[in-house]
Amino acid sequence: MSGVNTYDYMYLNYHLHNKAVSTVFIGSSYMNFGIDVSLVDKAANLALASQDIYYSVMLAKKLYNHTKYKKVFLGGYYYTIFSDLSMTKDHAELAKISDIYSRIFSGAEGFHHAICLPDRSEPDRVNGIYDKKRIDNYLSKKIFGATDGNYWGSINREMHRMYPKSWGDYTDEEKQELGKWRANCHNKSIRYKSSFKENLDILCAFMTWCETHEIELNIINFPVTKFYRRYFSDEFSQIYYECLERMRMDGLKFNLYDFESVPFDDSDFVDTDHLNDCGARKLTSIILDMARC
Repeated sequence: MSGVNTYDYMYLNYHLHNKAVSTVFIGSSYMNFGIDVSLVDKAANLALASQDIYYSVMLAKKLYNHTKYKKVFLGGYYYTIFSDLSMTKDHAELAKISDIYSRIFSGAEGFHHAICLPDRSEPDRVNGIYDKKRIDNYLSKKIFGATDGNYWGSINREMHRMYPKSWGDYTDEEKQELGKWRANCHNKSIRYKSSFKENLDILCAFMTWCETHEIELNIINFPVTKFYRRYFSDEFSQIYYECLERMRMDGLKFNLYDFESVPFDDSDFVDTDHLNDCGARKLTSIILDMARC
């Protein structure tokens, strides 16, 4: 199990067992990087890198069994409605399922569509000598209790950047090449039609679940740098808005906060498409004003 996956599992484990909250944030790395949860009263951010809509919704529902929150924010970027972690062929990404989600959700729920996963090296119980889950609960409380459940309490976003150098150390020409590479990687997800359809079904069902439980659902589309946006396909945003409009016409309730056109400086980003500490504080403050958290 990688160090990052261990940290992420402990982080989710802490929130699912220890902290009562009224506001929850779920989603991919955009939400993980983009929200400064220390600014939000009684809040938990369950978002992690590569977390798709399926696992986001599963976590939101599991947390509700522990604490009856009133607001939930689901965040990503236009293309994330095409994402499915369990369908990736990347070994390191699949390890997130082995190391994190299959330990939180039992059986098929934990694996989703994944068929062949990397082995998880440690069993939950060994010959009756120790109970790993109890140890995990103890350690996660010790680690994240000290930071009040803040993922970034003992580390900063700069430590998790995608590229070798700090974003500000690259020239505009270098940023353009990095933005092009990153956007083109995400543009390829347009071909995942079955994942897209399933995500829409999951999202519609989650909207109904939220209404049934009197939870206010808010959807956030995060800002990205101009170097990334220049090469990102406009087809995604068109599909994104068409889908949300159909959901509204079907009577589903949600609030949408799209920061695509909100001016963020290049200095607000840690890489091509993730906010840094300063950018996260800026965006969180805007959301607090708009959503009245």
